[in-house]
Amino acid sequence: MKLNALLLTTLLTTSAAATPAYLGVVNKADGTASFINLETYKTDFFVTAGYLPHEMGGSPDGTHAYVSNYGKDHVRSESPLNKPGNTLTLVDMLAQKTGKEIDLGVEPCGPHGIHSSADGKRLYVTCEERQEIVVVDAERKQMLHSISTGQKQSHMVVADAAEKRAYVTSVGP
Repeated sequence: MKLNALLLTTLLTTSAAATPAYLGVVNKADGTASFINLETYKTDFFVTAGYLPHEMGGSPDGTHAYVSNYGKDHVRSESPLNKPGNTLTLVDMLAQKTGKEIDLGVEPCGPHGIHSSADGKRLYVTCEERQEIVVVDAERKQMLHSISTGQKQSHMVVADAAEKRAYVTSVGP
């Protein structure tokens, strides 16, 4: 498996003591995510993600990883699939396979940055196309609501510890 177009790596540790920690790697061109065992430095498994995945986040307990299926291909714009994505790929780290794909509401989204709440119950996902943050119920795997950023290409997101504020970087402004 080739690891071209490496975009983001995420350290994922699981709660089970016998389960190793992983480095999650998004492979944009392949539409996959690889998980490298940090004890052996070998790829233990990989999963298929959506079209042109971009970023990865993990649950605080390490049982799940989330891959944003960005979808838009800025370089090869002739692609018939060249439209913003609208989903997250859920990865079950214990079973080492993908689970339910999470829909992010009204198209188009162009999901990019992902941040998990401290308790793992919510995900905050930027939607570049809609200029907003989508709040996802991580347990039910569904969108709860969105928050407008009013900024073009809302790119990455992080929330403060109390989850009273979210900070978003934007590509355009």
